[in-house]
Amino acid sequence: MDNQQQNDLLTDFRTHEAVCEERWKTIFNEVRNASEDSRIRYKEMQQSIDKLHKLVWTVGGALILFLAGLLASGNVL
Repeated sequence: MDNQQQNDLLTDFRTHEAVCEERWKTIFNEVRNASEDSRIRYKEMQQSIDKLHKLVWTVGGALILFLAGLLASGNVL
């Protein structure tokens, strides 16, 4: 292998290293952004579940009161 081929290989290798470094930086930034987005979506989902939970308890309580009122008034059948 002559000197010119070695220089070409060295240049190609350095170019490859630079390209790979940029790709990894991009990947790490995307993962960081995805992690932050995931936290935000989790908080929004948790708030929605809490609202649904409150709605279920409210409707259940109202139904119990309605049925208790029917029993108390004697208008069951």
